[in-house]
Amino acid sequence: VVTAWLALSDSNASNGCMRVIPGTQEWSIQPHRDTYSETNVLSRGQEVQADFSEDDALDVVLSPGQMSLHHVNLVHGSGPNTSQQQRTGYVVRYISPQVQQTGKELPTGVLVRGEDRYGNYELSGPPAALSPDESLARMQEAARLQLAAVMQDTDQPRGNE
Repeated sequence: VVTAWLALSDSNASNGCMRVIPGTQEWSIQPHRDTYSETNVLSRGQEVQADFSEDDALDVVLSPGQMSLHHVNLVHGSGPNTSQQQRTGYVVRYISPQVQQTGKELPTGVLVRGEDRYGNYELSGPPAALSPDESLARMQEAARLQLAAVMQDTDQPRGNE
């Protein structure tokens, strides 16, 4: 799984750019704890429970239009935005069709190329093939399914749940 984060605005230390611990992409997926902190924008306030030094973290500073790529196992996060400048980005994750997600419902995805011989995802068609209302409905359903998957096995809903 590869995550691409495209900067739509400046992303720097003062507005909470992503910080990474180099080399941790070689580790297995680390356990997380759910904090449900109001100051954490993740669905459950997830934090990695791993032994690393914050002194080893590197800032990923980006200008608008620049992109970072990172492996799903890379320990990463961001600090608070202490500036008056908004930090905005767009995230895309590439997952091979053979990767199977856990959960009761199939996650949604868009086939980038080739064919899906595994059936592990509910594939969405190209946006141009849908009306704006259909695109919005599919996006809302995908967001609902993603939130349901992220919040499974918890009794503390966040967002629209």
